[in-house]
Amino acid sequence: NGQTVKPHSTRSNHGWAGMSVQGSFSTSRPTSVSTGVSKRTGGGYNMPPHVFKTDPAVLDIFDTTRRSAAKVPYRHDRNDEHYTADALVKREQLRTNPGLIDAARRFAHSCYALNAGGLLTKDEYFRVHASLVRILLGSEVSEAELATILHDDWEADAKGADALDLERLFASIFELADIWCPGISATQYLSFIDTLAFKLSRGDGQRPPSAQLMQQ
Repeated sequence: NGQTVKPHSTRSNHGWAGMSVQGSFSTSRPTSVSTGVSKRTGGGYNMPPHVFKTDPAVLDIFDTTRRSAAKVPYRHDRNDEHYTADALVKREQLRTNPGLIDAARRFAHSCYALNAGGLLTKDEYFRVHASLVRILLGSEVSEAELATILHDDWEADAKGADALDLERLFASIFELADIWCPGISATQYLSFIDTLAFKLSRGDGQRPPSAQLMQQ
């Protein structure tokens, strides 16, 4: 883990080579993850109805009470075992996992309002990403730091473009899971994406935009 919500120095630059992202990611709009009655997990957390089994390690990511008691903030607690040659290969292979492709597609269509051309604008990216950062970092992040994180993450994800196309948005969602999940498994990544989407759908992390954010 790094110092922003998506520490770019640890991110892969391989993209989705060899994948038909347009065909697998931009299919018909899925049912919102907030549809239906929330089920209870063993840990007592409200979870999306379609998540039948959530990895306990993923629940810990969103347990702010437990995280605040840790000696090292989670986002600074880098696990060097995730950066060995074997681990990097496994992480890259997860990019083509069909379940994760579908999870990222659901996330994109349920959490963002894409424009008429199917692109994610900077304003919409900032709107959702601000909530996302607050969910993941909670009281650890100030509004000033949040503004910096939004700017840095947008620059890294957009790569100079005025809006994110589906391929870049797909990579952005995957990389969140890749950075935040404590293990390297499709189950953890999928659970993380679905849980984050559920929390966004119920309004977690939402606040009126501050003057600092509006200036970005």
